[in-house]
Amino acid sequence: MRGGIAADQFKATFLGDKVEVYEDTIAACLDVGGSELIEEAFALVESSKSRALADMVARYLREPDPRAQAADGASRARLLKLIEDLNWYSSHANLEDERGGQRRVRAADRYSREVLRCERQITDLFRSVEASASGLDDLQRTAAITVSELRAALESGEIVIEYFIVSAQLSAFVVTRDGIEVARNIASVAAVERELAGLRFQMEKFNFGREYAEQHFDQLNGGATQYLARLYQSLISPIERLLTGKRLIVIPHGAVHYVPFHALLNRRGYLVDQFEISYAPSATVLRLCRRKSQQNGSAFKRGSARRKDMVALGLAGADTPSIAEEIETLEALFPNAVTLTGNQATRANLLKAAPGARFLHLASHGYFTRDNPMFSFLKLADSRLNFYSLLDLKLNAELVTLSACHTGVNKVFPGDELHGLMRGFLHAGAPSLVASLWATSDASTAHLMKEMYGQIRAGASKRAALRAAQIAIKNEYGHPYYWAPFILMGSPN
Repeated sequence: MRGGIAADQFKATFLGDKVEVYEDTIAACLDVGGSELIEEAFALVESSKSRALADMVARYLREPDPRAQAADGASRARLLKLIEDLNWYSSHANLEDERGGQRRVRAADRYSREVLRCERQITDLFRSVEASASGLDDLQRTAAITVSELRAALESGEIVIEYFIVSAQLSAFVVTRDGIEVARNIASVAAVERELAGLRFQMEKFNFGREYAEQHFDQLNGGATQYLARLYQSLISPIERLLTGKRLIVIPHGAVHYVPFHALLNRRGYLVDQFEISYAPSATVLRLCRRKSQQNGSAFKRGSARRKDMVALGLAGADTPSIAEEIETLEALFPNAVTLTGNQATRANLLKAAPGARFLHLASHGYFTRDNPMFSFLKLADSRLNFYSLLDLKLNAELVTLSACHTGVNKVFPGDELHGLMRGFLHAGAPSLVASLWATSDASTAHLMKEMYGQIRAGASKRAALRAAQIAIKNEYGHPYYWAPFILMGSPN
């Protein structure tokens, strides 16, 4: 039934009233036990987690059907026109808000209503574009990964922790090259959500400004570490004995997508001091991202004369002056870098330069729109870069870094589908994403990016490079607010 649904949004919500059936079947398998039924339970978890996203990533591992592209040409042109209209109305609504006054408020309201109208029309039209661009046979080739396939794909020292929810309780599969273990009912979802709300409150205190943060640093640090220690006790402590390797791949579920595992705290310190940690929406998506990473790496080597190591877009503002320093640092690290700053930081310039990039770096203001997460965006010089703005982009990059606030925040739909800006870059073919879980510090972010790319230039893997950068910033700034917002999603290599 699900395979015949073309529109991503409908695929993503299809499991909404069916998750309970999956949960009951998973519980039944685990109640009986035995290796075969544990593997079947794992397959059921993968079949009910981020499947629409897996279909989307798989589609971009294959060459698109030129007949489908020709058939939807008119619809895509209309979609681009609506995106232009959306950007125009959005910019004018913001201008009227900034000017103030009762008359300006009424004008801003009119523009805001037009923004909502454009968003509805874009969403509806995208569904029809998807319907003409995909087919049942294409979707049915995307199969969920099995335990044996996952084990065979893991490298030495890698451990996958895949969380899943049954009857409002969190459990976890722990998979290594040697086998699979299951830890049931390790924490209640409600308890984890309470601890996350407390952590989020502590991080949001930094919105009061630099002076406040400096005056109350010890209090802020103590509050954050309290919740990070509690989250460790809930999510990691019950499976601690199974973590025998040094490289963790965390596959969250539900609210656990908002947990910064690398910043969780135990008696030996933060997990970043003990492990290299990366994340994935599902094991199936992890496998697809690794394939895409290999594909993009090979493509870069074949066309290295025409490609650039780095394409960096930076849009600095009065409250983000360090973005300019961040881009200058990348220019120094990558001599053939293409940089797009100021008035050059436009969507057209980005779409032109990005396909030839080995590393794509975007530094700007980021905004997460909770009521309509697919319109979460990065601010460009001429527009908002959201999911729909990326439809004409086909990336060959090995890594995309979204150096801005909240770029890794998603709204979690039924079936554990992640809707947000990150989905757009995975849709465009990015195998690995560095994105943020909360608002970021301008100065510490610039320093972290310098450290991370310096490590990459020296030959480190993506996950090792991010870890080294986080440890360096941790040692300088201390509080997790500064060093822990960024996560590596997708292929860790």
